[in-house]
Amino acid sequence: MSSYKPAYYIALRRRGKRFEVTYSIGGESSTTTVYRIGGRGSQELFESVTENLARLGGLIPVKATDREVVYGVREDLGPIIGGLILASLSVRNVTRWNKVIEEILVGNGRHLQNVIPLFLEVSLELSRAYTNTNEKARAQRALSTTLRQLLEKLSKAKV
Repeated sequence: MSSYKPAYYIALRRRGKRFEVTYSIGGESSTTTVYRIGGRGSQELFESVTENLARLGGLIPVKATDREVVYGVREDLGPIIGGLILASLSVRNVTRWNKVIEEILVGNGRHLQNVIPLFLEVSLELSRAYTNTNEKARAQRALSTTLRQLLEKLSKAKV
């Protein structure tokens, strides 16, 4: 078995009857949860992202229980997935958004993969800059909306 430890993680956790998707970054000693998405579409979002990552050979199983499934994300795809999760924070229709995710990861929208990690970096810098939770959330939502709209406009997926 390989001793490779991924630096990026995506997880689906069951919280009672609801689900929550988390995206985390870290190393062997600790990880930091960067984004949390709960609500009706969170399980569908997780399934869309992980199915597309599996098609690319980008998933590393880490943990699977009745309440939690955790995957490591291949190093080159981790920042792209982080950006797509960021953009997903402002999504109202997950089914339509999943078409954009597929287009970007495995379709004709792959040229957008170079731009997405830049938004993740901006998001992390904003998190460091704002100490107030409300200000941090407002900044993340604004960046999420901007990235989502950009990807929807530039993607060839019908949304």
